[in-house]
Amino acid sequence: TASGDVVNAANNFTHTDGIINGLFTLDNNLTINSGADGGTGTITFDGTGAQTYFQAAGSQRTCKIAVNKASGAVTPAAGNVDFTVQGYNQILGDFTAPSGNFSIGGDLYGSQTVFAHQAGTFSHNNGTVTFDGKAWTCTQYSYSVDVIPSTLFYNIVVNLPFQTCTNHILTTASGDVVNAANNFTHTDG
Repeated sequence: TASGDVVNAANNFTHTDGIINGLFTLDNNLTINSGADGGTGTITFDGTGAQTYFQAAGSQRTCKIAVNKASGAVTPAAGNVDFTVQGYNQILGDFTAPSGNFSIGGDLYGSQTVFAHQAGTFSHNNGTVTFDGKAWTCTQYSYSVDVIPSTLFYNIVVNLPFQTCTNHILTTASGDVVNAANNFTHTDG
């Protein structure tokens, strides 16, 4: 999108192929097809009713996802068990994670907040949140998790693989505590 522009879908948003760099919103449901290629943009759920997300098995990670809803909830579509995104920001409204793996990160350049929960209810759905940011440079990056006291994950996996010549760091926002109701697995980083 042009600088400062936001493209709004009054109904559904389908990412079939290509990279998304810009700001997009949708009022209904999100579908990520197998040819989608991620990007540095953000897709925001901002409809007033119930909204769903679906990601085709084997598809590439999509861009950043945001939830900013005054009413209604965002839930996985029927049959959707995994969701892979470059970042997540819950500004307002309710979100239910997938029952399988909610993978957050991928190819990221520059230190940044990869998960933010500012308001609303984040429901873990007994799934696993995997923080797996990486970059293909020799610069060490920090990826931050910014939560509120009510944020509760079920399983957490930290897997920030060594790339070329340095490790990457997962950190919390100042004063925050990230809570896993079940297992915490530190694989790399």
